[in-house]
Amino acid sequence: MDQVQQELKSGKFVLIPRAKNLQALAKHGLKSNDVFRTLCKLTSNDYAKGPLSDDSGDPCPVWIFRKSIDGKICYIKIKLDPHVGVKCSSFHDHQMLAVINRKRQQSGRLQPDVQDNASLWEKIRNLDDNAARQVASQI
Repeated sequence: MDQVQQELKSGKFVLIPRAKNLQALAKHGLKSNDVFRTLCKLTSNDYAKGPLSDDSGDPCPVWIFRKSIDGKICYIKIKLDPHVGVKCSSFHDHQMLAVINRKRQQSGRLQPDVQDNASLWEKIRNLDDNAARQVASQI
């Protein structure tokens, strides 16, 4: 986190203009500088996991954060690139509920006494607990 904050303080920041990121920014009326300010406010409480190897084959490891922004959980994926500094490859609404809905539609009707998507619901409960801790720490 310290190195990320140092890079951000020196203005080294790039938001990757993926369609998903741009749609989320437009949906919430945000701009690139809003993403920059959000990244500057990330703390260890927002940390989800990492460092992880990047799916794109980039040798720079990625870190994943979840931050509550205007009551929505935002999924943030960043990496430290030696050439550009902090590279934000994902900044959008967390998609867990959409995944649950899609899986439910694929599976059809539920059998009696079976909770569908149990592991996804557990992740959401953990996200809710983390969001509650973040709000409580701000009060």
